Amino acid sequence: MEHILDVNPDNLNSWLRSFDRFIRLDSNQYAYDKYASAEGIVACGIERAITIEDFSDKSSVSSLKNFFDENKGQWIFGHMSFEAKDLFDITKTNASSFIDVPCVSFFVPTHVFKLLNDKLIILKSNLPVIELQNQLDQSLTAAQPIIKTKGILNFGVDRSQYIEHVNELLQHIHRGDIYEVNYCQALQYKGMVMDPYALYTKMQSTSQAPFGAFYRNGDVYLCSASPERFMAKRGDQLICQPIKGTNRRLDNPEENIVQQAKLKSSLKERAENVMIVDLMRNDMSRICLPGSVHVEELYGIYAFRHVNQMISTISGTVDQDINFVDVISALFPMGSMTGAPKLSALALIDELEPYQRGLFSGTVGYIDPNGNWDFNVVIRSIVYDDAHQLASISAGGAITALSNAEEEYEESLLKMESLVGIINGE
Repeated sequence: MEHILDVNPDNLNSWLRSFDRFIRLDSNQYAYDKYASAEGIVACGIERAITIEDFSDKSSVSSLKNFFDENKGQWIFGHMSFEAKDLFDITKTNASSFIDVPCVSFFVPTHVFKLLNDKLIILKSNLPVIELQNQLDQSLTAAQPIIKTKGILNFGVDRSQYIEHVNELLQHIHRGDIYEVNYCQALQYKGMVMDPYALYTKMQSTSQAPFGAFYRNGDVYLCSASPERFMAKRGDQLICQPIKGTNRRLDNPEENIVQQAKLKSSLKERAENVMIVDLMRNDMSRICLPGSVHVEELYGIYAFRHVNQMISTISGTVDQDINFVDVISALFPMGSMTGAPKLSALALIDELEPYQRGLFSGTVGYIDPNGNWDFNVVIRSIVYDDAHQLASISAGGAITALSNAEEEYEESLLKMESLVGIINGE
């Protein structure tokens, strides 16, 4: 029998303040995701956990695999930072970190709920229903301003450095070293004091992203309005949905139809997309049954609150009981945030990007008791370190032979625009 709680969204976020580890995943009732399993899922508290701090510790991979084996049949939530790639002997990161976060962290939660409008369906809890309801009813804190102290803003690289790096990458492309590479920059705030709970509430109302995430890991918070799924597993089907191709969404519906047609017909955007589709097909073929990997949709165009995106869908068949680590070692980092060939692109990312990406370009998500899972791509996000008063917004784009350095710089700013607007009180 399902137990259902009444919940006010403000009360839910206030209740989560009492937990050092929680995750809230929101689809915002996005209408175009046929693989969606819930409007939202909330998990908090820790029964068991595994954390890997050092991404150079290759021996920890077996411990991670054992963790998933030992907790089969349990809810598991957590994240992998971008630098977790180093665990799988992909490349070696030498850049410094701006916000420190564990390389990998997963936990079996004490409480798990499915969120449905103003109801919480209890999927797991060690507390009686009436006590949970009382805690939620009594957990309402006074509204907080999102930004209390704005802090000092710096760019990880300035405009001239960004353009210089993109032109250097274009030289590698013209020489044939790579075909495509995802190059990113970051806006970094120091002395920032904010309320991440109010921030996520604002992001929810302004973005309505299908892979939104509000995640706390100790002093570090992730507020994400991600539109992109990294990978999902439904039974024996593995699904990846890379996004490559972006333009601004126009307010006038008829004008935006024309805008979407421009995106779909763009040779540059199609080239970006199909290269990553081919890369993902190759990665998936390493762990899917022979002949089972196929493209369900190529160059799909979807409208989000601020942008239009080109999304392709690839699926394949896997052993239903496959260990999550076997899949992640084949697919991570996701092709949309790396490039092709992946190893060469990652080597250039490590060489040119001055800071570790951390949670950005990583993934957060869950595995359910039936062995199904869903993980996003951490983009369109603000990462906040409460203890050190640091905040970061990152974005990038795919550099191909058709790229223009100045246009790539402007596209990266477009992707950060709505988040910067929130911080600026817009």
